[in-house]
Amino acid sequence: MDHCYFYVDSKGIGRYSCGLVRQAITEFLRINTEEPIFLGPEWYDTLITFKNNLSVIGFTVEQIVISTIASAGLHSGNFHLPPAQIFAFDGPTMRLSINKQFTYYMPLQFNQKVIDLLFASIDVQKKTAHVVPIQIAVAKQHKDSEAAFFADQGTWLHGLEEFKVKKSFLWIHHGKRGQTEVMEKLKELRGRAMVINPGYEIFWVSIEQIDIELEKTLMRIQQMS
Repeated sequence: MDHCYFYVDSKGIGRYSCGLVRQAITEFLRINTEEPIFLGPEWYDTLITFKNNLSVIGFTVEQIVISTIASAGLHSGNFHLPPAQIFAFDGPTMRLSINKQFTYYMPLQFNQKVIDLLFASIDVQKKTAHVVPIQIAVAKQHKDSEAAFFADQGTWLHGLEEFKVKKSFLWIHHGKRGQTEVMEKLKELRGRAMVINPGYEIFWVSIEQIDIELEKTLMRIQQMS
């Protein structure tokens, strides 16, 4: 953290030398600071300053939304997530801990991740769990995170085989809210019924429902483009 990687340009704007440096400092902040680290008004100013850099906009919005949900929870119609601690980890997936009742799991390897965040609610006594993978989508075009996550859900849910697991997928986007349900699909294989597509609920929540100031800033950026 010196002027080899972070510097102030002639206009007084703070900059960094490359995306790897941005990733490194984000990992440091997520591991060593509190959840509200990305909740200051300076981050809205960052969006305006870098309004023509889609990479910076997407990254900044993602960090603001993650910190907001972890600090204040999320409430949209009949869908609710509580405030909880963020557990940041390396790698695209990890095994969920049954010793943590409410936790947000955040992958730090940005170039390998399938989702941006995962919420897990685990009740050891009742043997129940609610798992909510979360994808924050600012761009109109986005990868199929649902298919990618559920294709590898066994890694996430390892150790919860005896639990009744409810699954929801949450999209946080710059658009309308809504919800739908994906039905479980089974296939007969060697006399056994195999799950080829798990059943789960899909929720769409607008950025405005999470942070109205963030929504106003993004609208302002669109008008300036």
